[in-house]
This record gives sequence, C-alpha cells and structure tokens, in this order.
Amino acid sequence: MTEISGSRRKAVLYLVGSLAFVAIGLWELRHFDGRIGTPHFVLAFFGLCAVVFAAVLIRPERLVLDDEGFTRRGGIVWSPKKIYWRDVDRFFVYRAAWGVKMVGFNYKPGARDVPSTAKLNRLFGAEGALSTFWARSPEKMVEELNAYCSRAMSNGVSASR
Repeated sequence: MTEISGSRRKAVLYLVGSLAFVAIGLWELRHFDGRIGTPHFVLAFFGLCAVVFAAVLIRPERLVLDDEGFTRRGGIVWSPKKIYWRDVDRFFVYRAAWGVKMVGFNYKPGARDVPSTAKLNRLFGAEGALSTFWARSPEKMVEELNAYCSRAMSNGVSASR
C-alpha cells in the first residue's frame, strides 16, 4: 500500500488568493449602489472557494493506493469511494476548462460502479479526475499511478475481485 499526500503549500496559496478576492469584493461592495451585482458574486464564489481551501488545509487530501485500486480521502471528500484498477483504462494529464493541468482517467468499457456523471465529465476531458492539490506534478502522478495500476493488474489481485 502507498499513500500520496496533498500539498498544504498549494492549499495555502489557493486560500490566500481566494481571501484576496474576497477582500476586493468587500471593497467593491462599499462603493456599490446596493443592487445585486458583481461584488456579491465575487464574495459568494471566492468565499466558497476559501472555505474549500481551508478544509483542504486542515484535512489534506490523501490518495491511498493498494492492490485493488485507489481511494481519495481528506479534503472535501467526506465519504471515500474506492475505484478499482480493473475499471480504469489509464491515467493521463489533461487541461481542465480553466487551463489547469490535472490527472484524469477514463473508465474501461463495461466497468462497474461508473458514476452517472462520467459521460458528461468526458466532454470536459476526462471521465474522472484527481484534484490539483498534490505535491507532485500531474506528469509524475500519471507515471506513478499507471505503474502502480500495471503492477497490480499483472499480479492479478485487482482483476479477480
């Protein structure tokens, strides 16, 4: 079993950035005419982002790899779910809609327990994805995950369950 921990440094950077935008929204709100508008949306969006990043800072994400598959824990994941190696086609780096590089994966045809959102997600580049909070680069993560998956599948443990 291997565990990959998330980067608290990245969580702090994202949190500070979100709080800066919250401060800008508050400043704009002082000079706004009272109608619902941009400052309210800035406050709501970046306020929510700040809550998420604070949660990730307090409970860093962890990716637990074993012979059967991988499980994401921590961060905003409250009920971890194992994804089995036998169901994963491969891991790859892709650019999300906002330009951030992420680790993505697609499910094999006939895979069990595929989330209902997988087909919709594929329109954006991958049926499943891992967050950007890892200390390792997406390229390094892809290399490690594909190697671990290959080893597990060649041992036959994941395929038999």
